[in-house]
Amino acid sequence: MDAQQRERSHARVFLVGFENSIKLGLLSAIIPGVLGIFLAYAIQTSKSNTLRRLCATASGVLANFGGINLTFIFIATLGSTGVLRYWLQDVGIKLTSIGFNLYTFSEDFERPKTAFVAQFVGISSRVSVVVTGHEVEAFGQRCPVRSGDSSAVTGAADALLRPEDIAIEVDPDGKGFVTRKSFLGAMTRLVVQIGEISVRVDVRSDVGSEIELGSHVRASIVARDVLVAPRKEVVVADEVAAQ
Repeated sequence: MDAQQRERSHARVFLVGFENSIKLGLLSAIIPGVLGIFLAYAIQTSKSNTLRRLCATASGVLANFGGINLTFIFIATLGSTGVLRYWLQDVGIKLTSIGFNLYTFSEDFERPKTAFVAQFVGISSRVSVVVTGHEVEAFGQRCPVRSGDSSAVTGAADALLRPEDIAIEVDPDGKGFVTRKSFLGAMTRLVVQIGEISVRVDVRSDVGSEIELGSHVRASIVARDVLVAPRKEVVVADEVAAQ
């Protein structure tokens, strides 16, 4: 990626941030305002004391869940490592597949279009692949290449995979093995060594607690498409010292 392309990608990240902030501010002001008008009218015109007491009690309780408290509730339930998000995923409902993302109105977080944006918004593991047509093969399965700058990459390349793009299963005959575990609340991040590369994988903590260090696992890609970038050669420390 040349300097001009990098600058455009960089600007895109910040423009999306401003755009999302404006949208969120407008929605947060308009929707509660409209609902509040109807609710206030219903309370004022209602002859039921039960409705008034119920609304007054609810208002007092919900008033304590604004700001940081409300943010924490949403992140803990529907964030990228949220409990409800993983529960839904267990029953076959993947929120990202229906376009839901708590952190942005666009797909730049879940499905970045360029390698720069992918590295900017979060951790990505680089996996060596070969682009054939509009597909790549990784971990023994073929996946379509994501549209955007990556669609122009051909031949030897790197697939940029986010931790949530990869799933693992304990398999004594698996080609990968777990080298590190990091507990991050509802989610545990595993580092899996597959051949000469290592990838990061996010799993639910109750699942991660049952996976021991050194366990052999089988990896698969759960993302519907893959972002690719020109292959980046990795310089081994011994080679640097020799130079």
